[in-house]
Amino acid sequence: MALEGSALAWPGSSGEATLPPFDVFNRQRRYIDIFNRGQEPFTFSIATNVPWIILSESQGKIEKERRVWISVDWDAAPVGLAGGYLKIGGNAQEVVVTVNASRPQISGGRR
Repeated sequence: MALEGSALAWPGSSGEATLPPFDVFNRQRRYIDIFNRGQEPFTFSIATNVPWIILSESQGKIEKERRVWISVDWDAAPVGLAGGYLKIGGNAQEVVVTVNASRPQISGGRR
């Protein structure tokens, strides 16, 4: 698997698997490319540890390659800096991907 913004691939890379950060102002969508290094198709699954991380799909079958989109439900995301992760499993291996989001508190005071 490869992450947007990284030249590394997991499993196998020693670096931490982290998506580029999300913020409420830009409302980014990020992606993970899951690809098959072997000859036989395999199934994958993705689970999140927080409800505010939104996946375009959470399971499927990989024959060659598939792009999964990740976004943030900003109505459900906590105020401030928030962290979560994705657990991506497939082909008898698992990779944990860190997700960071920023939703600063906006004060509504008068001037």
